[in-house]
Amino acid sequence: MNWKTLLSERRTGNYKKDPVSSLEIDETGETLAAKKMGFFAAEQEIYEQVARECGTMGCRHPLTFILEAADDIAYRTADIEDAYKKGCISYQILHEEMEQYLRPWYPEGEIYPLQVLERQYQKALDRHDSEPVQYAISNFAVRMQGYLIGCATEGFAEHYQEIMEGSWNHDLFYGTRGAALCDALGRIAYDHAFVSTPILRLEVAAGKILDYFLEAFTGAFLYYDTDVKQGVMEEKLVGIMSEHYRQLYHYYAKGKTEAEKLYLRILMVTDYVSGMTDTYARDTYRELNGI
Repeated sequence: MNWKTLLSERRTGNYKKDPVSSLEIDETGETLAAKKMGFFAAEQEIYEQVARECGTMGCRHPLTFILEAADDIAYRTADIEDAYKKGCISYQILHEEMEQYLRPWYPEGEIYPLQVLERQYQKALDRHDSEPVQYAISNFAVRMQGYLIGCATEGFAEHYQEIMEGSWNHDLFYGTRGAALCDALGRIAYDHAFVSTPILRLEVAAGKILDYFLEAFTGAFLYYDTDVKQGVMEEKLVGIMSEHYRQLYHYYAKGKTEAEKLYLRILMVTDYVSGMTDTYARDTYRELNGI
């Protein structure tokens, strides 16, 4: 797992969604619940308490399937709208690639999502809308949200028993046409928006900023709360760290071994960095680097 994923999981704390610790991840395995980290090893006791209260011990909570479906529905459709507004895709590109990806699921007859897109475009033309493509894509996205909600509902109802038993190892779209639609929307957005030059530039810049914070603050806290004397710059970085995070560290470090304290200090750094907003991270990076 790379540090970007680690920070993302640290921020969300998916105890009920992914019931495995940072020591138990199995990205290549067949068990869906073990593919992503749900909590750090330091939070094992908290996880067990939550799991006992929810009665899930070792299984995903049934509602997490609905949560994931909701995320997929919201993001896949919003990404298509954003890609059009940013000039990354056109009506023609969306239409052609949707047909390419969805045709195997509709071997005979019309492709329903395409019918919706075409009807919305024609409706915009009939009403002389000033932005017919934007109207068509925006309304297409809304209607696809409703369609995907239906597919997710179908998947939940059909596999209810396995979901409640904790043995269902797929998402709610599995086996439905919603899976093909989510895949198509995701591919189109990725190919035309996520790997576009402006986005790649932004990701490289963001990666450099996060790398700087992780390296600088990890180095500063490596020997914090030990007998090793800190350098002047390390002491300054420690002073920049929020007092709140340092107080939490000292609270949980009581009675711990030196190895456990080191682990908690590194977690303190990831907590601090993952809690930064985009603007705060950018401005602080510029300030600390004299930009």
